Amino acid sequence: MPGFRASGSPEGLLRAPSHRIPGAACVRWAALVLVASLLAGLFAVNPTAAVRAPPPTPSSFAIDRDYDLIKVADMPSTCGFFAARLDGNDRVHYAYVASGRLYYGVEGSGLDPIVISSGFVVCADVDLAFKPDGTAVVAWIDLRNAYASGDGSGAGWDLFVASEDTGWQETLVTASSDLRVQTFRMDVDSRGTIDVVYSRFTVANFPYDPVLFFANSPQWQEVAVSGSPVWYAPSLAIDSRNRVHVAWSYSGDLETVWYATSANGWANVRVDQNQSSNWWDDRRAPSIALDTQDGVHVVWDDFRDTDTTWTLNPNRVEIWDASPSDGWVNRKLVVPDDAAPTRTKWDPILTIDSTSRWHVVWSEGNDNGSLYYANSTDWNRAIKFTNASSTSPSTGYFPPHPVDARSGPPKVAFADSRTGSLVLWRKDDWDFGPDLTPPVAGPLANRTFGIATGGWLHAIGSWDNDRIVSYDWRFVGPTTVVASGHDVFVTFAVPGRYEGTLSVQDPAGYQASTNFTVEVLPEPSRTGWILDRRLMDVPGSNGKLTIFPWDGTAFPVLYWGAFYLRVGPWGNVLQETQLKPDAPRETGAVDGSGNVHTVGFDGYGLVYTKASRTGVNLIPPTSLALGGVLPQHPYLTFADDALWLAWIDQRDAGVLEIYMASLDLNGSIRWGPVRISNSPLGADLPIVSASGSSLWVVWTDGREFAATVYASRLNLTTMAFGVQEVRLGDGAAWDAKALGSGGVAWLGGAVWGEPYLAWANATGAATAPTAWPSLDDGLGGFFGALAVDSGDNAYAVWWDGAYGNASALRYAKASPNGSVEPPGGVRIHDVFGSGGYPTMSITLAPDGEPRIAYAVGTPPGFSLFLAARDPVPPVARISIGGTLRAGAPIVLDGRGSTDNSGVAAYAWSVRDSNGDTRMYNDTPVTIREHAGAYTLTLTVRDLAGNTADASSTLTVAPDTVPPVAVIAGPMTVREGDTITYDGTGSSDDGAIEMYHWSVTGPQTGSGEGPTFRFSFPVPGNYTAHLVVTDFGGNSASTDVQVRVRDLYPPTVVLNLPATVYEGDEVTLDASRSTDESGIGTVVWSVVLSGAEVARLQGISVRYRFERAGTYQVSATVADALIEWRKASRRRRGR
Repeated sequence: MPGFRASGSPEGLLRAPSHRIPGAACVRWAALVLVASLLAGLFAVNPTAAVRAPPPTPSSFAIDRDYDLIKVADMPSTCGFFAARLDGNDRVHYAYVASGRLYYGVEGSGLDPIVISSGFVVCADVDLAFKPDGTAVVAWIDLRNAYASGDGSGAGWDLFVASEDTGWQETLVTASSDLRVQTFRMDVDSRGTIDVVYSRFTVANFPYDPVLFFANSPQWQEVAVSGSPVWYAPSLAIDSRNRVHVAWSYSGDLETVWYATSANGWANVRVDQNQSSNWWDDRRAPSIALDTQDGVHVVWDDFRDTDTTWTLNPNRVEIWDASPSDGWVNRKLVVPDDAAPTRTKWDPILTIDSTSRWHVVWSEGNDNGSLYYANSTDWNRAIKFTNASSTSPSTGYFPPHPVDARSGPPKVAFADSRTGSLVLWRKDDWDFGPDLTPPVAGPLANRTFGIATGGWLHAIGSWDNDRIVSYDWRFVGPTTVVASGHDVFVTFAVPGRYEGTLSVQDPAGYQASTNFTVEVLPEPSRTGWILDRRLMDVPGSNGKLTIFPWDGTAFPVLYWGAFYLRVGPWGNVLQETQLKPDAPRETGAVDGSGNVHTVGFDGYGLVYTKASRTGVNLIPPTSLALGGVLPQHPYLTFADDALWLAWIDQRDAGVLEIYMASLDLNGSIRWGPVRISNSPLGADLPIVSASGSSLWVVWTDGREFAATVYASRLNLTTMAFGVQEVRLGDGAAWDAKALGSGGVAWLGGAVWGEPYLAWANATGAATAPTAWPSLDDGLGGFFGALAVDSGDNAYAVWWDGAYGNASALRYAKASPNGSVEPPGGVRIHDVFGSGGYPTMSITLAPDGEPRIAYAVGTPPGFSLFLAARDPVPPVARISIGGTLRAGAPIVLDGRGSTDNSGVAAYAWSVRDSNGDTRMYNDTPVTIREHAGAYTLTLTVRDLAGNTADASSTLTVAPDTVPPVAVIAGPMTVREGDTITYDGTGSSDDGAIEMYHWSVTGPQTGSGEGPTFRFSFPVPGNYTAHLVVTDFGGNSASTDVQVRVRDLYPPTVVLNLPATVYEGDEVTLDASRSTDESGIGTVVWSVVLSGAEVARLQGISVRYRFERAGTYQVSATVADALIEWRKASRRRRGR
């Protein structure tokens, strides 16, 4: 690391050339210094011993890196607790806890680890040692005698040991106490005596007062070593005279380090000194070791030099040591102590070899949990031998005895999750050279994703002695997709087969790759499903829901115990009732008469109610006299003309156990209660199902420190249990159904794991391969429901891809041979973004097809829906009516078509001899066609999307009778008017197919259709012409004459004398009158004494005034389009 310096003169050490490889970094100068010093001193065969060599404060220091390692073993499914130790033949022996079992293996044996425990092993400390003959001894904490204490906490946790030389015969160490062992350490002395020091509770209830005890084989007499409280693991060492030495830390406001030995009767001695009262000044996690003179040395985590400015994060934690040889003087041990990254040293472990050389390993809290090593040859130096990062799962863990330094360079056993799961490694190759080892790209299983969902991929199994700095994924198929990262979510736009490659690279530039395939499937068709038939709105989506089998007239549906519906075969609600009076109703059953029975927890006990088929209350809420403590999570079913109720109960010292009772049809207890489970870590979520004489109780059990499916089977004829507490499978039981064969099928899944379906016979033994209804896309599932048929086929609905964009309810059918149809399941309802957990229930209709009730969040709130599987297509039938003549109305009728769920849509196609097709929807429909032969097809679709076709030939006869053309519309209009002329009054013995319009005049136009709109922009005379043609090709026409008048009257100007003499003949002149259309006619009127004496016509006319008097002369002028304007003038005759 930049800035780290090695002490001493480097001249002679730096002559070695630096080593460089492609992509690798230069070896650091400090590494070369350390190589030389290690070769000269650290790993020398006979270095000078140092019984007590307190290190001086260094003026300089060096941290080197060496990441070479050897893989010892995988520890599949381990909960994280393990032990490992090297034997005299340089082989690692190891033990680990997985799924409540203790496994033991030996490096290089070629054998898989074996189970050496018969009880239920706690996910807690494990230790391993060797007898003088080299055989192994393993110790662990076991739950086989566990129970719950008065406050509900676990008790009866015992310490066991087993030895290889006895064939792993198990021995109970803590038989003298039935309280809880919390932690321990174990070793074997030179006589083969097994020594253990353990912390256990001394009182059953809080605060438990854990005290440290010592015992050894073969009597296992318990001796108190400490006071209380001791919560954390002690450290144990045995000297050459087989005396036991122990170090531990007391818990409290401040933790302190203590020591005791069997040599003086376990007198307790305080090891750490000068502790302040500051809340942060803890001293903890001691490790004890003995030198060659049986000198005692203790190291521990020390917080006394905490940075009180609180600028360091994480803060300073140092390793300190002390020994009784100088009165327990406290000294700081390993450096560098304050420099990043090694300022936060966690859980140091001390080993002293046969030359009294000290070896210390620790986990560095300021370096992502990387593991470090140092020794007393030069405390100025440390070696980082794992390289964890904040983004990789490679934090390291030590077993209780990680270092073996009996000969040659030290060997260190440790575990980390760099491969994606916990793996045991050993470190014994200290070459400090450049990294020449490429990474390992672990094999990846072929996967199947859905086009609509995509999936998660994880680079599990890939690792490097240093670390992997890049993960590159590439998929080549119908398209090319790339991604990067240890965990990637990949989507594909096109279904098909993709060749996948994962390429990994380490810091030195070395690469490795692995190949696999991803099959991307299209989304299964939802044809054959009636989906999202809304039954009712509900207050939430996560209540208990049950859809019961068809009772002859309906499917009863019970939701949240209070909402009771009777639903028709395709989702039509026949009855909706809210059961009264109010009562806790968590589970329900319907008896043979259709009465509804419910049970729920009221905060104190279980309450029973009964209602009629129509929802009328028959028995009000009644407390069930079941005894016990806080009985909850009831599950009720009807079988053998009785009710069967299972629940969880805390009567057994606070441990949640499954109980069952039988009630008559009025709620009276007729059998039980009977305890069904005996799990020291509790059981939950009972499910009860019966078929014939077999009644199964299936539950989720915690005895293996992980959810596990357990079951018992009651024979309803003999009322004896044929199967008790049989382990069915992993994960939680989501639903289970008894089979007609006497066995059971269940739907289950681990937390966020893929759901699975499994079958067992009447003894609980598996009878079929496990079926996986979901795709292995890494999206997991949560919750589900199950139905079975007489052939043991399983019908499952589950919440798939919970909390992801692919979140949906899906359905699949699985056969006992493990096949699933369709793979991945049909998408019943999208759940993503709907709010709240969905809940679901499934049953089979009399036709053998599923009916699924489900409650989900919808944008307006929450609703209860039904989905029905209907694979039966409709039957299409065609009926033809009307006159089969060109243009005549022909009626196409599909109402004779039938379907079990009802026809939802009709579609017609009429194809002529040229291949031209016309489409029509609905039924009946009326069509008109030309003469000729046609192919007629009717497609009907039912509510589930199933379709069926029917075809027929349609022959249409010719039509020889011409139509009659008729125009309706005004004949006189004004300039600028837009007029609609209507030809629909035209008639034909069949039907008119075409209307062709034309207009001639000052302006022209044309158009098609039964009506025609035309704007007359200028005045004048126009002709509107209509030609109609019927389907037989016969035509007729008609005209209408249209006169368009202008908008303004003429301007009249009269020219005549004002006075004339009797007998004069004068000219009456209107020639100066004007009009935009021209002057058409002028009519003159001459009036004398109120009587018209003359009427003349013409623009200019002659008139003789025969008599004297005053004349009224007027002219009425009309334009060319007969727009009139009248003007008059008085004239006097003399």
